[in-house]
Amino acid sequence: MSDSLEDIRRIRRILASIAEFKRLNISGTGQRAVTCTLSVYDRFLTKQERCAERYRAARAAMLQLDPEGDWTMTYQLLRKTDLRGPRRDDDENVPSEGHYKISWIWLTPQSAREPGEQAGGATAGEFTETMCAEWARAKARVERWEEEETLLLEEMRRVLAYFEWKAQWWRRQAPRRGGIKAQTFEALARRSAAYWVNYLKALGHGQLPAWLLPYVAFAKKIRPRKFSDDGEDLGEEFSDEEELN
Repeated sequence: MSDSLEDIRRIRRILASIAEFKRLNISGTGQRAVTCTLSVYDRFLTKQERCAERYRAARAAMLQLDPEGDWTMTYQLLRKTDLRGPRRDDDENVPSEGHYKISWIWLTPQSAREPGEQAGGATAGEFTETMCAEWARAKARVERWEEEETLLLEEMRRVLAYFEWKAQWWRRQAPRRGGIKAQTFEALARRSAAYWVNYLKALGHGQLPAWLLPYVAFAKKIRPRKFSDDGEDLGEEFSDEEELN
């Protein structure tokens, strides 16, 4: 039972630290960050409930063996309202400082520890490990969103660059045929070029949409690449004059 109470106290300290971390660093930063913090908090609440059930089961077994023993003064009946502390909850319905009563779970003696082990050391270590894992997950999510943003801008740029290249490609095909069918082929090439030019006109002649204006400076840093008439990537960059505006 003492081990179960120690686990409960340890988890209560972690929950208090998470609540304090949320209040100082997370609140007001957005729904996503708040939701992630609450999910961590809920996981520790589940662990706390498991420890409480383990304590109640052990106490019920002891009552069968020694119902009148002195241990009943130390290991009392664990109610849901006893699972509180070490800090006061930020709830307007809790008693004032003058009437606040510490839960008995903080007043029971701790079990013997290994030589050199300090009380609360596991709490700090586990809390730090948990927060490091959550920080790593949050950082990965942020980097993933930044990557998606970069890919979206690159895909939009490539669409515009491809339309412009395809129109120019068709224009270059016009003089490649001679003879009687030269005019027919030239008309076909110009019509095909106009087909792709119409796409560019629909997109504002290569201008980025208004909702992307904050990212225009970033998008202009990405230069299109040159392609051969057969569509092969030449691996060369356009000059500044050829860059899409």
